[in-house]
Amino acid sequence: MNGWADVRKYFRLINEYNKDYKILFEHRSDKISYEQLESCYRWVEQLTNQY
Repeated sequence: MNGWADVRKYFRLINEYNKDYKILFEHRSDKISYEQLESCYRWVEQLTNQY
């Protein structure tokens, strides 16, 4: 998608070098609902555990 980072690719690359890291995503949580924000957090958690 134009304008969006390939997060899965970033996690794969980072994990090749270091499995112990923390990532902070900055976002405008006031622009989405609480349910959408929670869904986003769950998706990112699944990605970090997957790679």
